Amino acid sequence: MMKLIRLYTAENAQRILDAARELELKDGRETAKGYAKNIKNNLQAGSSNPKAAPLLAQIQKNLYDDARFRFLTFPKLILSLRFAHYPAGGKYDWHFDNAHMDARRADLSFTLFLNDDYEGGELEMDFGHFKSRVKGKAGEIVIYDTGVRHRVNPVTKGERWCLVGWVHSLIPLPADRRIVQLLGEEMQAVRKARASAAEDQEGEDGPSALHEIYQYLCRRFSG
Repeated sequence: MMKLIRLYTAENAQRILDAARELELKDGRETAKGYAKNIKNNLQAGSSNPKAAPLLAQIQKNLYDDARFRFLTFPKLILSLRFAHYPAGGKYDWHFDNAHMDARRADLSFTLFLNDDYEGGELEMDFGHFKSRVKGKAGEIVIYDTGVRHRVNPVTKGERWCLVGWVHSLIPLPADRRIVQLLGEEMQAVRKARASAAEDQEGEDGPSALHEIYQYLCRRFSG
């Protein structure tokens, strides 16, 4: 699963970027483990940075509050938020994210793009039978399963700023999340069809049978 959605306007992303530029950054290899220390070349600031912590907390709240993000991730916890800065030449070669972040299982990874005025620096994902490159616009966020092998290609011009984090999901298995999402999308389509036919009543939560099945699956698949 890989989805790209807009979380912030470009203007709001710029405000976050302006604040991030004022932070004291550390070598990204400090948070890498094992062989990753040899392939990671960026700078970071996480919640242990007292100036970064309130900004990260506000972004975390925005993620919890965003209906699209909730629908795609079913977040129980949002983990290990950090700003990442890739100057010209910065990169992070092929790797897998750690299975656990902040002593919790990581089910989904995400990157929030804070700027797009650079060259190179694409997030490239290897899905086995095909690869996908993503370079989101400022304010867009890409979400993908944590088990996907990926890399950040070298920045060839300018500098790349983003925020990365992970989700400990209420529904841990990707296939289960997809089933629930498909059902949710079908419920929305049915509600729209009924509304256009003037059959819906304001505030109705959708066809009762589909809603019952949706809630059952959410409970059944929750880990």
